[in-house]
Amino acid sequence: MTVSPGMASPSSWLLVAVSLAEYLQGLVDKKDMTGLVPKAAMMSVQRFFEYVLHGIAFDRRQPCRSDIPVMAGISNFTIATGVFFKIGLSTSQDEVAARISKYSEVLKRLTEKGVPPEDKDTVKEMILFFEELWEQGDRDHVEKFYTDDDGDD
Repeated sequence: MTVSPGMASPSSWLLVAVSLAEYLQGLVDKKDMTGLVPKAAMMSVQRFFEYVLHGIAFDRRQPCRSDIPVMAGISNFTIATGVFFKIGLSTSQDEVAARISKYSEVLKRLTEKGVPPEDKDTVKEMILFFEELWEQGDRDHVEKFYTDDDGDD
């Protein structure tokens, strides 16, 4: 099976979701989280956010980055929208774009020492987002395991 660069299903983001959900919960619980989230996870989640915003821009027929495949943007926007729907938040493009942009900014501000008071509600919402992404990824991963056709008939 060939997958285009940037194409994704929830299982593609499973490890990122697990890492971020646990890291953010640790920060909220005021645990020492020094070094517990790999830099690759932070970079990956920012890439996920970029893809989501790219999918929205493409759908709105706005200028798009040429280095992000169109289907990557669309598939990741679809994933994010599904997660927001499951946790009971608005799935309008404007709301998804605003929320994803805010999440990106908050992640950039976080330190390993804790959550600034002004970001606490957003971080709690992000925990819900990453836990649901984690669950969807887990479900998708299990489904693929049991239905994957390896061609050995």
